[in-house]
Amino acid sequence: MRYIYFTVMKKLFFASGLIFLLFFRAFSSDFNFEHDERYNFLQGHIQAKENFLPHEDFLKAALTASGCTDDKILSLTSILKNHFAEFEKTLTAETSQTEKAQKALSFLYEKIISKYSEMQTLVDVALEQGIYNCVSSDILYIYFLKCLEIPVVAVETPDHAFCTVTIDDRKIDVETTNPYGFEPGKKNQIPNSKKYISVPQKKYRGRHEISDFRLIALILNNRIVTLQRKIQNSKSIELAVDALYIQNNSSEAMTTFYQCVTNASVDLSNSQKNDEALQLVREAKAKFGDSPIFENNTLAIINNSVAESAKKNQFEEGFLTLTKNQDLLSPSDYNELTRILTENQLNYIIKNEPFENAINAVHGKKSVLPQKNYEKLVSFAYQTEANRISKGENFIEAAKFSEKGLLELPNDANLTRQKASFMRNYEVKIHNQAAKLANSGKKDEAKLVVEEGLKNYPESKTLRTDLQRLSR
Repeated sequence: MRYIYFTVMKKLFFASGLIFLLFFRAFSSDFNFEHDERYNFLQGHIQAKENFLPHEDFLKAALTASGCTDDKILSLTSILKNHFAEFEKTLTAETSQTEKAQKALSFLYEKIISKYSEMQTLVDVALEQGIYNCVSSDILYIYFLKCLEIPVVAVETPDHAFCTVTIDDRKIDVETTNPYGFEPGKKNQIPNSKKYISVPQKKYRGRHEISDFRLIALILNNRIVTLQRKIQNSKSIELAVDALYIQNNSSEAMTTFYQCVTNASVDLSNSQKNDEALQLVREAKAKFGDSPIFENNTLAIINNSVAESAKKNQFEEGFLTLTKNQDLLSPSDYNELTRILTENQLNYIIKNEPFENAINAVHGKKSVLPQKNYEKLVSFAYQTEANRISKGENFIEAAKFSEKGLLELPNDANLTRQKASFMRNYEVKIHNQAAKLANSGKKDEAKLVVEEGLKNYPESKTLRTDLQRLSR
């Protein structure tokens, strides 16, 4: 038996000047949130909150959950009834309840099932091909015991299912995946032989008794897992809705449903069908309520949609996406995504538009940005323009522009470092010019160059030293 996989969509951010949002890509489908009406015969039992079903309803529900058509359900029901009638002929008035329960397991292996397969939960396949797993063998065995009117209940563990029979107030475990699994730990005689065999008694971790409805739902769960492996998560939603109905909206069933919707929405988003993905979640929430499972998923999908807009520099489209999906986001997530997109947009403007446009755009967004982020963008705008000015070795003009930025941000380390870098570059430029002139015998010209340099950079120790040497 296998349990529902939960596809996780990752939300990743990278910071490097411009902040990028990552997105992924797969397929679209129509979604049905109505359960299969063929389960409606269970409505009375569900409303009465019963745990156990009569043998005929139990089998019908199990075959329906296995995906059988109505005609096939009638045919297989008839076949299993004939099997039971054949088994019943082997019993006598002297056969004890314990012997009946033990013989029923042996009969299943003699006449019906023969080959174990971990994922083979379908009851029709077990009946027609003899291939079974813990769930399908449990259902066939429990059907026989219901017909015998012997109390029996299914037992679930995190990765297995078996059952417990109650006879004379004594509970007996039955491992239905083994023909000798009646009362594990006890020696059972091999049919038509003098030999005995014992199935080891297990300490089942997390064992708990479950209702017939939960056992039947395990068929649907395994079918969901099969669809997940084929990347057909949209189809799993209908099965999850059926499981939800027959389990009377239990918390386990709700979790499975939410996971199936989430996985299907991830597939849609992976196909760049983010609007459809979000609509799927929105409709699921409207019909079945919200879940924490949806929160990270919808956040990631909206990230993807916004990322597509940001990647194309279509920022207004990104803001529109946030506005129309605000109902799917917590206030903090909405504000955070708005901030990130705003910073993306401002980074783009700073890099691609004139300085005045850029700085005005940053100033205009001061109220929606954290102070630290706002100051970084202001600094980035000044640095970008100063770097542009410095091209062509206009280092003094560039340094002056960095200084202008420091008037607005007096303690900005990046602008301070940038100004110092421009002044060092200017110092090197003047020193090299003077050295070239001096080396060619033009000492007076070299001195004039250094003196002019000191007017722009009087603090330069290098240039003062150069002037002293040239003055000798």
